[in-house]
Amino acid sequence: MPTLGDSGTRELPRRAAPLAWNAGAWFGSLTGCTLWMAVLASLALGRDPRAALVPAGAFAISFACGVLLWSRRRTLGAHAALQVQLLVTGLLAVAAIASVDRQLGVETLEGGWGSRQAYGALLMYPILMVVFWGRERAARSAARDARSTAG
Repeated sequence: MPTLGDSGTRELPRRAAPLAWNAGAWFGSLTGCTLWMAVLASLALGRDPRAALVPAGAFAISFACGVLLWSRRRTLGAHAALQVQLLVTGLLAVAAIASVDRQLGVETLEGGWGSRQAYGALLMYPILMVVFWGRERAARSAARDARSTAG
């Protein structure tokens, strides 16, 4: 139910979930979380074309997954889609780095990252999953509390 705000205008209640579908946010984060795999593939391509196959495929599959999830946004919640995307991208990222590391050694690529740094950076995927789960849970709890005090 709309309420009267400080300025005397009607304000709509906040959504229960902090995440909502937004094209710029979705495709910006999708690109940011996956494009590095295409860069890894291009770096590996210069050393051994076969070593570029897994990171190139991981990029393509992960990006296609994001486009598929976006196409189902009318029936799929933004939080659920984000969790699926982070899981898929995280698993494919492990495959991409492990494949290049096994075939070439990530230390041999430009940029000079060692294996520890490369694998450590992959922790961003489960960390982001936990952070967004916590935000979603807190928002739903706050909405539930607001409904119970209003009723």
